[in-house]
Amino acid sequence: MSRRLFFSVLILTVAVGACGKKSATTTTAAATTKATTTTAAPASSTTSTTIDPAKLKSDDPKAVALNAAILTADELKAGGFDVKEYTGGTPNGPLNLDGVVNAFGNAIYRDPLTQGQAQFGAYHAYEIVVPGQPQGPVVAVTAVKFASLDGAGVFLKNATQIATVVAGGKLTDHPGTQIGVNPGVVPECTASCTLRVMTTPQPPTEANVGSIVYQNGVYYLVAVVSAPGTISDDVVLKLMVGQDMKYQEAKAQLGF
Repeated sequence: MSRRLFFSVLILTVAVGACGKKSATTTTAAATTKATTTTAAPASSTTSTTIDPAKLKSDDPKAVALNAAILTADELKAGGFDVKEYTGGTPNGPLNLDGVVNAFGNAIYRDPLTQGQAQFGAYHAYEIVVPGQPQGPVVAVTAVKFASLDGAGVFLKNATQIATVVAGGKLTDHPGTQIGVNPGVVPECTASCTLRVMTTPQPPTEANVGSIVYQNGVYYLVAVVSAPGTISDDVVLKLMVGQDMKYQEAKAQLGF
């Protein structure tokens, strides 16, 4: 799958309902998934020739702090996910607004991000190592700081409409799992939701994603892209729980 298509369609899946307020109490434990036996469609790691990655990065101390609040490879490994760093068109690390737009893969998201008063962000992608397979599923975590919870909600609502109406994504509500704060903009989601959407027809690939929103306007998109049916909702939810735990540990140092 081409890098550009991978990230463009991934972002059509960006918004799924964030969730009711509840502290996470479990770890990022590995879940059984067919990904261990099924080949995931390859995703190219070539760097864009039209965008200089250096122009997408930020040295804003707040963006650097947000970057430090994203799960690391070592933390994912401790949770049972054997991963290695994945390099795509968006550089891993703190991002300026242009970098955030690039992480979302399509300029159509600049307006929703601007309407929500997105300020800066951070991004990390990892490949799950599948023994005997040349390419494993890709885990991507995008963090964005909006001006407020309402601002994050504006973005979440608009992006969810694109994900479901334009891309044909399917939402699944998980009432027993509540992570973050529910801004009340996705009626289908009474708690944490996951969303599945096809990303490429040949070879077929699918993104399974979840969103987390916090009272201070911090937003996380946790996404896993792999062959259809190989990543269970439980895997995405466990990654979201792990990301929530990382945020809770780091929020006192964020400064916003």
